[in-house]
Amino acid sequence: NSEKGTHLTHPTHPTQVMKDFIKGISAMPTPRILDIGPVVGSNLEFFLNHGIKVYMEDFITSYLNPKYSLVLDGKITLNEPTFFEENFAYEVNSLDGLICWDYLCYIEPRFAGVFVRKISSMVKSGGLVMAFFHTRRIIGPDMIHKYRIHNESSLEYIPTELKTEFKKAF
Repeated sequence: NSEKGTHLTHPTHPTQVMKDFIKGISAMPTPRILDIGPVVGSNLEFFLNHGIKVYMEDFITSYLNPKYSLVLDGKITLNEPTFFEENFAYEVNSLDGLICWDYLCYIEPRFAGVFVRKISSMVKSGGLVMAFFHTRRIIGPDMIHKYRIHNESSLEYIPTELKTEFKKAF
């Protein structure tokens, strides 16, 4: 399995939205985007080849890190102030685009709202956001996947070692 995706070993999914996202972002002067998925080197290269500066911050790994957890009313929850002190320290209106993949489906709905408000403030007016949402309910722990961009119309869906409860189908 090559990092460039020439020998795909995982399922691929067709996508029109990636092509539309790239077209829209590329039309912006000096485009800058944030990819909140695990770092995939070939994805970085893909964006750079399109003239797009990309920042990568592995949201789901940070979100699942026990150092950001605390017990509140007998339940384990995310310590939001600590989480945001150490993650997603981008200035307001500093990004032209944001790629969320499907990670919003795996976080607590209450935190999802807080997170979306926080990261949305980083995207300039007229910027683009790309996210995928599950429409089927998953019972029990679900394996987290990362996405490798094969080309503008195909994504490779790669399992990681991380598992968490699926939180929300849209």
